[in-house]
Amino acid sequence: MDFDIQRCSRQCSQSGRLIEPGEAYYSVLLGDSGAVTRVDYATETWDGPPESYVGWWKARLPGGKSRKPTWAPNDVMLQLLNSLEEQPDQADARFVLSLLLVRRRVLRLDGYERQDDGSEVALLHCAKSSTDYRIPSVKPTAERMKVIQEQLAGLLQ
Repeated sequence: MDFDIQRCSRQCSQSGRLIEPGEAYYSVLLGDSGAVTRVDYATETWDGPPESYVGWWKARLPGGKSRKPTWAPNDVMLQLLNSLEEQPDQADARFVLSLLLVRRRVLRLDGYERQDDGSEVALLHCAKSSTDYRIPSVKPTAERMKVIQEQLAGLLQ
């Protein structure tokens, strides 16, 4: 059985008061003639679930600031990847960005190719734009990695 349960109303059904970000609250699922309804309660009005409940839980309304970074859209990240190609001193940042795009499933890693000079090139493919990328595998040092992380976070968040 699948039920379409609505999200938290952010309002106490008893008092009508808005539930603030970071505040705990209770939610109850009520079953009535085959339909399931969600009702939310502020902690000060909670006396336990009503008799006709299907389930209940205590939760906390997410705070105003999310812990996870909000990244730039994929197209913007691909544009940055393309622009970094023209900056040889940013080869390691380009490689790190390409790995981030693989992790986000924007790019697919098809493997690595060894060059005549012994270096490796990552073979990547973007299904959306049908573009193939050959990105030198330049692994940054620990200090440089911190700089790249800050650089990419500043540009893409």
